[in-house]
Amino acid sequence: MRAELKNYFSPDFDIKTYWPENEKIFHFLLSLSIGPEGDDASNNFDVEIISFQWMECNSEDLILGGNKIFLREYDIPLLISKIERYCNKCIGNSWDEIVNQLSRLGRFEYD
Repeated sequence: MRAELKNYFSPDFDIKTYWPENEKIFHFLLSLSIGPEGDDASNNFDVEIISFQWMECNSEDLILGGNKIFLREYDIPLLISKIERYCNKCIGNSWDEIVNQLSRLGRFEYD
């Protein structure tokens, strides 16, 4: 069994049309629908997408937590390509085994 990215969206904006004012300073939530390859079923995994420069401009001294992906500049096709490759490497004998691997990428909807 292998994981497959089925869909993705941001609750913050329309990911297919949005472009940030500064392509090097951004921060948003990305929700990923991932399920078994060849199956319509999926679960959601949420991940924060953050630019390196956003981190430098942020006034907080410390940000706790995982489930973050850092990018140098706003490039959705590159981001999705990397996520798809990660999903394709998540293989297991059961969906639970795969979810454990995917939880390193994003927060599982039932966590």
